[in-house]
Amino acid sequence: MFRAYCDDVLFYDDESTLDEYKLVDPQLDLVENDISTFTFTIPVTNVLHELSQEERYRMHSPTTGNIAYYTFRAGKGEPVYYYSFKRPGKLIPFVSVIKVYRDDELWFEGCPTTVSRSFDMSRTITCESVLGYLKRSVPLPITHKGVKYSLENKIKMILNAHNNMVERKYEIYCGEIDTSVDKENVEPSDENFELTADSCFDNLQAVFKNYVGIYTVRLAEDGKHYLDYSDKERPKCTQQVNFQENLLDYTEDWSFEDICTCVVPLGKKIEGNPNLPGSNDRYLNLQDYYKEIESSSRDYFLKSSLASDYGVIAKIVKNEDITRPLDLWTMARKYLEDTQFADMTIEISAFDLSYLNEVEPPALGGYS
Repeated sequence: MFRAYCDDVLFYDDESTLDEYKLVDPQLDLVENDISTFTFTIPVTNVLHELSQEERYRMHSPTTGNIAYYTFRAGKGEPVYYYSFKRPGKLIPFVSVIKVYRDDELWFEGCPTTVSRSFDMSRTITCESVLGYLKRSVPLPITHKGVKYSLENKIKMILNAHNNMVERKYEIYCGEIDTSVDKENVEPSDENFELTADSCFDNLQAVFKNYVGIYTVRLAEDGKHYLDYSDKERPKCTQQVNFQENLLDYTEDWSFEDICTCVVPLGKKIEGNPNLPGSNDRYLNLQDYYKEIESSSRDYFLKSSLASDYGVIAKIVKNEDITRPLDLWTMARKYLEDTQFADMTIEISAFDLSYLNEVEPPALGGYS
């Protein structure tokens, strides 16, 4: 059902009984909006391991000066030279292309980035997905002032800088950008768009940090990689996770270091009148809200249910885009009830029922 190829050479088949196509602890970690990884250990019996009847060495070609590989068979005369940047049938870090299929669907594509060898001569390999190709390049640092670029144009700037620096097989092009906001360029503004001296991957992450959609890299029929983005409705998986059926493990992880039970929200900055003594600059706060409805000078929002459990823990939350007192009160309430819990992570391990039944397997970015 799962098969893995190295430069189109099969080296793993979970349904095969042959040792040549077996791996130790293969693990595929598909990550949303980040670099996915495929980790596995190659035993000595695998087709990708060192061949027992020959040894391959890496050297510079005496005729061309390029990197070449030659094979030496003991007692059989002179070495045979292979003038190539790639060893035949070998896994080469940052060069070999690893693909993982489930049935006929491509689930992972990337390059080996980490190789470790143990005393029994087995090798543990970690591969990063195609999105990791963007770590190989850096854009020319530049700040575009006074122009608000669309999301699509920002992506194209980064990918163009990447493609101008890498080999063709590592190029990534801008694909389908399906977003409800920021569709086209707008009139000149005070906003700046900056490309930093970090990798193209880091620049891309900085662009997407203010967006809530999903971006993925797909391999098209023309053999090129395209980066797609969508903030539309996520795909729904018909397979559910249920207790005593396919749920294997459940953990919650959340730090209480940043919890608060009382918020002092601040909105836009209000400049004081220089002609009035004692008129200082201040921020819109809840005093502007409460004095309108209850003649109170209270400037905080307290969540009683949280305070009864943890006591009063105050925190200032600022958003200068808020200009109305009612919106400030709404922000404070939402922060205490929802926003501050955004860093909570829930990890669920479940058995994929599609192995047993004709149900659809879970999809990256989907929900059930």
